[in-house]
This record gives sequence, C-alpha cells and structure tokens, in this order.
Amino acid sequence: MKTPLAALIACVAFSAVPAPAFASFHEWLPDEAFSNASGSIQFLEFSDLFGGEQFLTLTSLHSNANTFLFSSDLPSSVTAGKHFLVGTAAFAALPGAPAPDYIIPANFFSTTADSLFLNGSFQSPLTFSAGSLPTDGIYSLSFDGNSLSTSINSPTNFAGATTSIPEPSTALLLLTGLLGLAARRRRAA
Repeated sequence: MKTPLAALIACVAFSAVPAPAFASFHEWLPDEAFSNASGSIQFLEFSDLFGGEQFLTLTSLHSNANTFLFSSDLPSSVTAGKHFLVGTAAFAALPGAPAPDYIIPANFFSTTADSLFLNGSFQSPLTFSAGSLPTDGIYSLSFDGNSLSTSINSPTNFAGATTSIPEPSTALLLLTGLLGLAARRRRAA
C-alpha cells in the first residue's frame, strides 16, 4: 500500500515542477523587403524582440509562389533586438552588401504583389499589393507588424552588419550624373 501511495505522491510532486520553456522561431517579424525590377536582387530582413528564437532548421519561409526550407539554425540564442537576413546570390555579390544569413533563389517573391511569412510564426505576414514594393534599387518596403511604409533600404544581418545598397545600374547612373556635373563645372570655370 505504501508503494502506490509513494508513487502517487512522487507523480504529483514532479508534475508540479515547471518544465523549462524552449523558444523557437515564432516571434521573427518580416520587417523589410527589397527587390530590383527584375527580381534578381532581393532581400528580406526579419527582426525579433525576444531571446532564444534561433531554431530555424526545418522551418520554411513562404511567398505566394515559393518555399525556402532553412537548413541550419541561427548561430546564437541571443536573438532579442537582432535581425537576420535572407537574400539572393546577386544581392550577396553586391559590393558592400551585408552577407545574408541565408541565400534564397532569385525571384523568390513577386515584385507586384505577395505575402511573405515564416511557417508557424506568431507574427503577421508582410503582405503587399501591386505598386507597393519599390523596385528602383534604392527604396525598400518596411513593415512594423501593422502597416507598410517605404524607406531607403537598410539590410541588417544577424552579425549586425548593415548598409544601404545601391543596385549596380543605379550606382552607375548616379556616378554618370556626378561626372557630367563635374565636367560641366570645369567647362564653366
């Protein structure tokens, strides 16, 4: 009789001990989307307010037409206040661009209208309609979880590297314009 009673007391005692909580990936918000007009240069940045959200392995990123399966976790459980970056190979090859944490295929999301989200995330998807996503190589679409806005692109990876990237044709146009202005000033002088 003592053995079943002791077992019952042990079960009740152990069930009263809280199990440790394990975070995952549920709080990452897609907060910035960028694309050039052709869709070859794209990035999507995620931000997180909570710690312990590093487990991305076998999680999937979705657009209306494509799915990307993460094959590895983020390098640290210190994720509160951090970002991670997914980008195309052409984005990663841009001079000065922060290295993406993950490489997605070109044209992963539509440049006209799409919905971008992590499968199983508690956060709202970044959803945009025709004409919302800038494709000028300078501006990106920002999302705060409720509303969309445009701003100069500012991709940030998990290591904290960030910069604003010009698309090569945009940079070339800017350089050409500046050289033309310089030549015009020289002739006038």
